[in-house]
Amino acid sequence: MLPIPRWKDGLLWIFGLLLLAAFLGVFAPEGEAQVGPPNQILCNNTSTFTGTGAAASVITAGASQRVYLCGWHITNTAATGTFAITTGTGTNCGTGTVTVTPSMSVTSTAPTTDHIEFATFNSALGGSFCVNATVTTVTGLLWIGVY
Repeated sequence: MLPIPRWKDGLLWIFGLLLLAAFLGVFAPEGEAQVGPPNQILCNNTSTFTGTGAAASVITAGASQRVYLCGWHITNTAATGTFAITTGTGTNCGTGTVTVTPSMSVTSTAPTTDHIEFATFNSALGGSFCVNATVTTVTGLLWIGVY
């Protein structure tokens, strides 16, 4: 039988060390995989509004800030009405408008609420959150943070 060349001995040695390291977890990631932004953003403020029958700005950030949205609670004193939440810049989110929620119905017997403690949406720098309520009997509260 022919002898194994010396360079193959070195490769086998390195391969063995890599297998041992993998077995011992040297290359295993620490903790769980990150999902979402690196830092959770808390919403520490609220902003109230009354429907205008059109899009209306509820909260606007400063030029170097963003508005973060954690949720809403919206009611209606009339039998029917709809609302949608958008974000954008300019008057009543008229520029760069992004739909946050689809148009949703809200009645006097069925308010709508969606609220968690961490932000799920954010505006652009200097942007706003707007609510487009189809009737003036819609009122609500947005849980927000401005940073």
